[in-house]
Amino acid sequence: MNNPIKTINYDSVNHKIRLGLRLIDHIRNSGIYNYPAVYLASGLDLEFPLVLRARRIIMIDPIFKDENNINIIRRKIINYDDNGSSYKQISKFHHHFTFQFDFGFGSETVHLDLFAKTYQEFNYLSPIGYIIEFNNELDHCLYKSELLERLITNGVIIDNQESPLKHIKPSITDILFYGKDENILEEKRASNLGLKTIRIENVPFAVYQKVYNTSRLINFSN
Repeated sequence: MNNPIKTINYDSVNHKIRLGLRLIDHIRNSGIYNYPAVYLASGLDLEFPLVLRARRIIMIDPIFKDENNINIIRRKIINYDDNGSSYKQISKFHHHFTFQFDFGFGSETVHLDLFAKTYQEFNYLSPIGYIIEFNNELDHCLYKSELLERLITNGVIIDNQESPLKHIKPSITDILFYGKDENILEEKRASNLGLKTIRIENVPFAVYQKVYNTSRLINFSN
């Protein structure tokens, strides 16, 4: 029997769940739900992309070389769909699941791909709705030009709190025009890259939405 999205704990103090739930208001009419959510260094966190209403989820992490971790994901899926899920091993590095999940509008099909790879080993050529990378404070999706090129307009970037747009040393011109307020400086830098900064209270992650295409974003990521 399929369990609706309410089974994911809405009252959780987990920053990821809180972020996912509050982000919905910003992306509800953006049309990105049906584009893949690419989750770098995902660990076993299947819940976050589901809270984001992603119908196509790509989780990239070397931990999926371990069959035990594949089985953990399988058990999570069974909790949501104990009858109609399917599994196929595409290769020793790629596992595919299909299952039914209720996002609040009735049962829908979710496609989940697990890649036992690092980002450097991953090659993806289709349009992307979400780029998620906040489990590794030493790496940033804002430096992933190959993925940023495929992010659709209105697509979302979710980075950790050490986002490079927060920590670039301000120039004298920045200080003269905008002062030393880190939030204002971050918003201006993001805007220059075609991104809107989304702020969600009590969530320590950097969230940006792509509002237009510009080569400056790709140049920055390189």
